[in-house]
Amino acid sequence: MRDRPATATLDLSRRALIGTAGAATALALMAPRIARSQTEKIVLTIDWLPTGDKQAGFGGIAQGFFAAEGLDVEIRRGSGAADSLTKVATGASHFGYSDIANVMAARPQGAMVKAIFSLHAKPAHAVITLNSSGINSFADLQGKTLGTAPTASSNLFFPLVMRDAGLDPARVRIVNTDPAALGPMLLTKRVDAAMLWLTNTVQLEGPAREQGAELVVLPFALAGLRMYSGVLIASDDTLARRGDLTRRFLRAMRRSLLFQQQDPLAVARATAALNPQQNPEIEASRIEIMKRSMLEMDPARFGQFDPAVLRETYGWLIRAQNLNPATDPETFVDRSFMPATGT
Repeated sequence: MRDRPATATLDLSRRALIGTAGAATALALMAPRIARSQTEKIVLTIDWLPTGDKQAGFGGIAQGFFAAEGLDVEIRRGSGAADSLTKVATGASHFGYSDIANVMAARPQGAMVKAIFSLHAKPAHAVITLNSSGINSFADLQGKTLGTAPTASSNLFFPLVMRDAGLDPARVRIVNTDPAALGPMLLTKRVDAAMLWLTNTVQLEGPAREQGAELVVLPFALAGLRMYSGVLIASDDTLARRGDLTRRFLRAMRRSLLFQQQDPLAVARATAALNPQQNPEIEASRIEIMKRSMLEMDPARFGQFDPAVLRETYGWLIRAQNLNPATDPETFVDRSFMPATGT
């Protein structure tokens, strides 16, 4: 997308403040306002509904973090990580949410996009079941039925996690169904367990308790899956030609994501103001779950890509999708626009 020059406008009413003795001080106060009036419109595409940590941008808009960087952000909904990546790669969106697995698979195929900020330090993949199922570990899944959506990315890693634990994934009977049906099928015991995300526990806990049951959650991370997942992305073209814009966006986005950790309910309410279908209390609960199980809570490491974890992430993708083992995983990320800690 090309730069769109904005016109700076001076608030003439403030000229009355400028006197002979205080002219320099008054002009110094005006300068930031003049600079920030030059707003640039940008598009941020989230990869699904505005739920979980995908609400951060709405909170940042409400708090003025983007405006402080001279940015007017339009947040658009995507229909999956691959869709968001395509929109960024083709120039339909400046920045986007995606999954680093999509970046690693798509870049060798010509989608010139890189990850510029890590959102999820740990994977969201999990097996969720009821305490009445007798399933308390991955070993207990053998001989049981496991519901999943045919397109779920968890399907790529589940067989690997099982084999690494010395278990036979073929002994688990997979039941494919629509993503929206997984929760109801689990609660009505039409499947023994379901492959979902950790954040799905929010809408399942209440109904499970109503029938006298408790959820048992088995994160893939417990079985040894260590990898990055959610990331912010930008195209090579944006990174090469719009470096200042990228830095300002990431500064505002980092502030937005940290504020989301500090006050999940405020962010959820800001999101619900523009998305009335949202329930702020439920969405705040999702953020709390992500804080406990998926997000990097150390501000010094927040958003960073650790080289060792990046290599391990690519190692899982080599096994899951037969990617080229000779490729350097550093080619999928760009750290040069990362905001300094405290900004």
